[in-house]
Amino acid sequence: MSFELNDTGGQRAVIKVLGVGGCGGNVIKHMVKQRIAGVDFLAANTDAQALEKISPKANKIQIGLSTTKGLGAGAKPQIGRDAALEDKDRLREVVEGCDMLFITAGMGGGTGTGAAPIIAEIARELNILTVAVVTTPFKFEGKKRSELADEGIVALRSCVDSLITIPNDKILTILGNSIEMEKAFSEADKVLQGAVQGIAELITKVGRINLDFADVKTVMSEAGTAMMGTGMGTGIDRAEDAYENAIKSPLLDDIQITNAKGLLVNITSDKSISVDEYEMIMEKAHGLAAENATIVIGQTQDNRAKMKDTVKITIVATGLNDDSNQINDDFEDTYDIGDQKVQQHSVVSEVPTNIEAEPLNNDISENISKDQIDEDDDGFNLEPNTESLIGSKKKSMYKENGEMDHEYLDIPAFLRNQQD
Repeated sequence: MSFELNDTGGQRAVIKVLGVGGCGGNVIKHMVKQRIAGVDFLAANTDAQALEKISPKANKIQIGLSTTKGLGAGAKPQIGRDAALEDKDRLREVVEGCDMLFITAGMGGGTGTGAAPIIAEIARELNILTVAVVTTPFKFEGKKRSELADEGIVALRSCVDSLITIPNDKILTILGNSIEMEKAFSEADKVLQGAVQGIAELITKVGRINLDFADVKTVMSEAGTAMMGTGMGTGIDRAEDAYENAIKSPLLDDIQITNAKGLLVNITSDKSISVDEYEMIMEKAHGLAAENATIVIGQTQDNRAKMKDTVKITIVATGLNDDSNQINDDFEDTYDIGDQKVQQHSVVSEVPTNIEAEPLNNDISENISKDQIDEDDDGFNLEPNTESLIGSKKKSMYKENGEMDHEYLDIPAFLRNQQD
């Protein structure tokens, strides 16, 4: 098996993150505080008051003033859609010129559900690599909101290159139902932030040999359904444990990663990681995906005390269930970076197409004061419960006719494993 090291030179991709609606705006607030260099932040909402709470370091766009009078979409996706159409030219203007656009939103409400697909259509018309990262509602939010979320995801799926869906109810399987409601929504926002930040920083973290935009584009372009998983390991078998925990997360236990058309694998560790550990992870990753899959592997060095003798692996699998066009509702995990000092290395299994990109806009990182940055807040991190991974035969999340078995998905992952 041959690998090629990819030296990116001096060019950088223009990456924008656009939060749509209230949930998307919360993600932008979190990410601005993290002072992520090389990313431009945008927030679009029908609710004028919600936009006022977002940092001026983000480009804020109030949409649908004539449609909503600045009072929000009232949990009606059609109003959110009409608002985006009303300001379609302005939305086109703010996303034009970027190489990669992240659209983040909470599905089930009005603005995010209705406007996000319109923005994705605009990006597609401009040939922008577009990745949507969205949440689905908690069960306690009601059946109607869940149905609206499903409709929004179907509309969004047809317009984006890759779609990552984060089911909020899966967060409760980790945190427990006794968590305060406000805290539950806050942690859901952090999960969304971590997923977007994790992929973006695979590109923006600079080192001697970088995993660059071309690598990510190769894996995520027109890739359909995607998912993320994270695992950590400490001690003698840290690398193998981290890898196994990443692919066996209880939130990913029904996903057939072997069907993935592409894999992004990022290894985070201190400087003590060995060549043997790195090669082991590479070999396992290549044995995981389909034979013709494109696999990109990067390494990020994190010398913070919390990472001493620890390896963390994040896997992004793309092209899942693309033929069946099913909504992937059974995954999530997030990427823990924070405000690291890093070096990044990458190994690429295929030579990606060279692209032209504009220099980064670093103004946002230069204008945020240190007291705005929470260096200990790395985003919400879901670790797998290894005790729930025992058992060899899993039931399928799909019925025999190919439809998703929603009753099966309502069973927490650890109980499904016990049943199996």
